[in-house]
Amino acid sequence: MAKVTVRLFARLAEIAGTRVVEVELGEGLTVSDVFAVVAREHPGMAEMRVAFAVNREYAEAGQALREGDEVALIPPVSGGADASSHGSFEGRQFGVQDLSAPLRYGRDDKGGGGYGRGDRCGVGGDAV
Repeated sequence: MAKVTVRLFARLAEIAGTRVVEVELGEGLTVSDVFAVVAREHPGMAEMRVAFAVNREYAEAGQALREGDEVALIPPVSGGADASSHGSFEGRQFGVQDLSAPLRYGRDDKGGGGYGRGDRCGVGGDAV
């Protein structure tokens, strides 16, 4: 029997109540076999889409495992707001499009320099 360490991330770790589990496998078993074993032990995982890594390198589900391998099970993650969202900074409104303009190097009125967005960089239009 080969023993592998399985690292769980995000929602998978929450479901399992731990970030690391040990799994014993027969010879020639794969990454997807590890996921099946872990999911069988922790209901709620089986329906999740998961990315895999073996020894810190992304791996395909069919990759064979050896004694001592470290398998990471990584669920999809997302966050933040959609592209139409707006925020504010010191009372100024801005949207995602305002943050995506190219940066350029400029000088402020005190002789300092920095990267900014021309006349709209920083607060008050100075390079930051």
